[in-house]
Amino acid sequence: MSIAVEKTFTEDMRQFMFTRIERTDSWEVLPPEHRKVSDQYAELLEKLRSVLSGENKKMLDQLDELSAYIGALEQEVFYNSGFSDGVKFILHSLTGGAV
Repeated sequence: MSIAVEKTFTEDMRQFMFTRIERTDSWEVLPPEHRKVSDQYAELLEKLRSVLSGENKKMLDQLDELSAYIGALEQEVFYNSGFSDGVKFILHSLTGGAV
């Protein structure tokens, strides 16, 4: 029975996490440096696409997709870690433990 509860909690937690990530995935909450670097990345990517053709363009697109996926995986790890740290901090604060 605890496996079912754990699975439900894990699924609920993932849903909560992705909802929060989606809400923070906008230009308004990101620092200006992020927008600047993102614009530079997009510009460079377009320049490369314009000079490549065929299989090379396809490889560049695959590289771009993998780069985005790596970023998403990192974001998930950091979000989980930060959320866990926040819960631990609150629990330690409430129980009088060292923070």
